[in-house]
Amino acid sequence: MDYFDYIKLDPVNYYILYSYSDLKKIKERISKKDLQELILNFKQYEIPYEKEKRSVIYKKFLLEGIDKKDYVSLATYYWQDETKENGLPYISKDGLANPEGEYYDKNNLRRLAFITYYQGILYYLSEDKKYLKLIQDNLTYYFLDPITGMNPNLNHAQLIKGLNLGRGIGMIDFTANMSYALYILEFLDEENMLDKKFYERLKDWLEKFYKWYVSSPIALEEKYADNNHGIFYDFSLLIILDILKKKDEILPLVYQMIELRICKQIKGDKMEKELRRTKSKNYALMAIKGIYDFNKISKKYGYDLYNLNSWYYHKLDIDLTKVEDFLYQRLLLKEKEWPYLQIIEFDEATLLPLLYEKNNLKQIKKIKDENIKVDLQKKLLMSLI
Repeated sequence: MDYFDYIKLDPVNYYILYSYSDLKKIKERISKKDLQELILNFKQYEIPYEKEKRSVIYKKFLLEGIDKKDYVSLATYYWQDETKENGLPYISKDGLANPEGEYYDKNNLRRLAFITYYQGILYYLSEDKKYLKLIQDNLTYYFLDPITGMNPNLNHAQLIKGLNLGRGIGMIDFTANMSYALYILEFLDEENMLDKKFYERLKDWLEKFYKWYVSSPIALEEKYADNNHGIFYDFSLLIILDILKKKDEILPLVYQMIELRICKQIKGDKMEKELRRTKSKNYALMAIKGIYDFNKISKKYGYDLYNLNSWYYHKLDIDLTKVEDFLYQRLLLKEKEWPYLQIIEFDEATLLPLLYEKNNLKQIKKIKDENIKVDLQKKLLMSLI
């Protein structure tokens, strides 16, 4: 089974941002049998990107005015207008992904994030250096190689044909995916398991990307997005700041998360804008996930979003656990009905990160095996029980 092909339309909800201490516990506790099964399940991804020509320069169609080394993706939910002879401009069909996107760069970037995240974990657990070589080869080929490497920008992400050459909203292609791979790489570096020269080269690329991230007009569109996009803008930037050791910029970013995301997007126990989407379960999970994953990094610096009134400069009547409980009760325990629109099948494996966040791993048994399409995370979590 190709796990990636199943999850590629909703990858972020399958990622777990394990604490460093929990990764160490998993390494201590995971059985040899479970580890070997994970290795076997992931065998199909042990292919260097250069053999599959996975690079931005190999996109099927080049667009006029865009450097072939620039990342390009199409707006996920935009399709040709069948009432127009040339199909332009494309029109929105929310929740329905246009397969034309396969011809551009998004799925390759998502696949790179998926492979790096899991191979990073398998490298840590097994200490098999073949994973280190695969990670370094893949990332070098996609980002760092002078011929095949991606330019450090997302100027042309999620463009709408006939309307524009890129949108800030397209940053989600990177922020909700590659961020998790970068987190694992930083953990491996702290464990002295990465090649220092390789990691310094990657950080040099990230430094250039960071400068684009905080100053380009395209990126600033995403900074002020009032839904999950703004949340993941902050989350990914926090991981980049953590890797680049830009500690002085972390507190202002934490305040941004509080003032632009938490205060504006949460009403009681709901993130109502996400519940109005056609895939309300997926987006509601994604939005709160971005906040609690952000919190795992910000707590390293002493800023706990779940205890705001102990340090924030004025009192807030916001309880993030209520937002989690709203989803937990309806999607896992099913104590209450889900009254919102959901036009695609919902995979209960996407509840595993929420279970981990709430430290209720024994509830894994409530998710029946037949309801889980992708269970790579399940064996890792079972090691923590």
